[in-house]
Parts: sequence; C-alpha cells; structure tokens
Amino acid sequence: MRTVAEETHSDCRQSQIATIVGRLLRTVSVKGIEVRSDNQILCHWVPPPETAAGEGLCQSQQAGNVIVKVAARGENGLTATALVDAQCLLTPFILSQADSTMTLRVGTGALPESDGSAPPAMDFPQTPGWAPQAVVSDTSARWALTVGASLPEITLAERWAARLPLHIAIFAALGAVCWIGPLSMMRRRLSIAGQVRGALRRSEFYLMYLPTVQIETGEWIGVEALLRWRHAQFGILQPSAFIPWIEKSALAHDTTEWVMRQASTDLRRLRSLNDDIYVGINVPPSQLADPRLVDAAASAFGGHDLCLSRVMFELTEREMVDYGLPIVQEVVKSLRNLGAQIALDDFGVGYSNIGCLRAIRVDVIKVDKSFTHDLETFGNDSSIVDVVVKIARDFGVKVIAEGVETESQLESLRSTGVQVAQGFLFSKPLEVDAVLVHLRARAA
Repeated sequence: MRTVAEETHSDCRQSQIATIVGRLLRTVSVKGIEVRSDNQILCHWVPPPETAAGEGLCQSQQAGNVIVKVAARGENGLTATALVDAQCLLTPFILSQADSTMTLRVGTGALPESDGSAPPAMDFPQTPGWAPQAVVSDTSARWALTVGASLPEITLAERWAARLPLHIAIFAALGAVCWIGPLSMMRRRLSIAGQVRGALRRSEFYLMYLPTVQIETGEWIGVEALLRWRHAQFGILQPSAFIPWIEKSALAHDTTEWVMRQASTDLRRLRSLNDDIYVGINVPPSQLADPRLVDAAASAFGGHDLCLSRVMFELTEREMVDYGLPIVQEVVKSLRNLGAQIALDDFGVGYSNIGCLRAIRVDVIKVDKSFTHDLETFGNDSSIVDVVVKIARDFGVKVIAEGVETESQLESLRSTGVQVAQGFLFSKPLEVDAVLVHLRARAA
C-alpha cells in the first residue's frame, strides 16, 4: 500500500493501481483499494470481473467475509487503503490442517483490553465431552485481529492408529524409544507439501485451457494450460492459495512434470481436430536451472526430435533469475533443440525486461492485462502496448496481448499492430472437452 501511495498522483487512475497490484499482490486477495488525499478519494480500484467471479474466491469455514483495512501513507501525502479478505490469508493454513476449524475476530474487541487483560476467548462449535478439541488463539499486537484454530484430538489419534503398523516397524528397525520419527512423519503429511503430494497421487489437480486467438480470423491457434486444484475437503481452490507456494518449493518439478504429462494427453486430442494448435505451459524461471525439465518435457511429449514443436514454455516472471547462467542457457538451448518456443509472461509487471530478451532467445512477449486495459481509457497514444510492440519488432519476436475483455480494447490492439490475444472477450478458461467442442464446430 505504501508503494501504491507513492507511485500514484493526484490524477491517479485505476489502471495505475492495477499495474502495481499485478506486480506486488499476486498471492493476496484484495477486495478493493482507495487512494486518498486527506478526506478526498482520488481513485478507487476493484478486482476485474474474472477475479471476482472465480479466481478470487476463497474457501471459508466461517459465514461471511472478514475484511481487514490495511493503510499506508506515502511521502507525497497520499494514503492508500486496501480491503483485504482475511479468509483468503487463512487458506494455506486451512490446507495444512485439513480437519481444523479456523475463525477470525476483527474489531476493537480483538485487541487486548485497556486494562491489559486478554480479549475474550474465541468461540468454536460446541463438541461433546468425549470428543475434546485442541484449541489455540492469538491476537496481533498491531492489528485489530485475532485468529483461532481448533483440531479434534480424536483426529490425531485416528491418524496415529491408522499408521501404527508402520510406526511399529520404524520402532523395531531403529530401536526408537521416542515419538520424534512418527510425529515428524505426521507433520509432513499435514503440511501443504504433504497435501500437494497427496493431490498428485489422488489426481485432485486438473487443467483448464485459456485459448489464444488470431485477432483477424478469430481462429484458436493455441491454448494456455492453467493448473487447478479440486481439493477433497475444500472444493476448488483459488490458484493464488497454492501456485506461488508450489513454484518456490521442492515440488515445483513434480507438479510441472504432471502438468506436462496431462497437457500432452490433451494436446493429442486437440491436434486430431487442428494439427497446428499449440499448448502453453507455465514454468517458474527457477526451473530453467534444472536439467530435469528437459528430460521431463521430452518424456511427456514423446522423446523424438522436435517433440516439443507444438509446445510453448511461458516463463512466469514472479522471481529474479539470472538468465545468463550457463546452466540456464543450456536448458533453454536443449528445449529449443526439441522444437519448443519460449515466451515471457506478464511482460512489464514482473521481472521481465529487455535484459531477458538479450540473455535468452525468446519467441513471444505476452503483454500484461493491466496494459491492455489501459488502451480502453487512453487509446494507443504513447501506450505501454505500443512500446512493447516496437521492442518486439526490434528483437524479432511476436506479441500476445492478455486480458482482452472489450471490443474497444480489441480495436486498439489492431491499430497498434498486435495480431494475437487472449481474454474473456474470446473465451473463459475451459476444460479440454469444451475446447474440443469449439474446434469441432469451427471445423464444421
């Protein structure tokens, strides 16, 4: 919020805030942001419709939304205030303790009383005396916020009993006389890492596909694979609750490998109707330093020469990576030798820059949706999109505009010279069967 306050001005625009949100708030669900000068509201930002309708939803164990105001004042005198959905912040913790109940209290009653006494105890659902709950709660020293969690003690006992034979074997093999080993195993299973491994094993992950469209003809020339998680207990989770965590964890390779195998299966079905269609795979830049990526990609898509000729690896620019490292150069070269294309995703809001274009050979630049939305307000006069198109021409790469939602945005892209785009104006993300229905209709 301090960045929002300091980078906006008295004539601030919603698109300015959208750009900062895209750069800095990728893992936090925000209901809205206001920028004020004293008591005057200068501008107000709200999430785009696709976020409000789907990806911004959070799984909550508590009726209603719990909204916390987070404000910061910049040196320019402007104040930015965000309305943060606190339930969304709880999602990773709910995932790590799947059988727990978590509640929030917000307001004056959440902070310690004026006499220094503790705030009232958190209210949890009543449970029978024979089924006690392990309860803990804590109050923030800075914010008017208390969070509490309860976990049935019987749950821990059941999990322990279910694994008793294994634990006995461990005791026998190691001669252990304490519970450190078994408790460590249980802790790993209850962690997010354990749940991701379980999701891979139980096939809880699935893919949605966002079409890439040739603007002049309306033809679907490709699809971008989007990872989704249908959790056994919490239903469909918002991507921001788990994807950023996976990308920075040791499970990034396993998850990307699963995505490639599933995308390969789906691509074969799509190419039976349109042999030219390609699939985009999102890859954290850090994986470019892992040679296993090449072997996994070759294995998933066939292993023969040019087996990746209909695959585009889209580098998600959420972290700084040195593309000049020899290992990165070698991995990119190997992928390209197998026919793959390389794209820089969200160009302009992450760590994507001209240095990336100089360090590695790139085929496509994807213009972030915040810049596409700017076109509707300001047209293409000196727009970021126009600048990116010129840079792309200088480097000999293609441009894909993301987040196209209106005809006026599409017309501005045409006049700027952009030929390929994605967005809800064409289609929302679809499961593979729905993509096949479209391709059949198009062929007919």
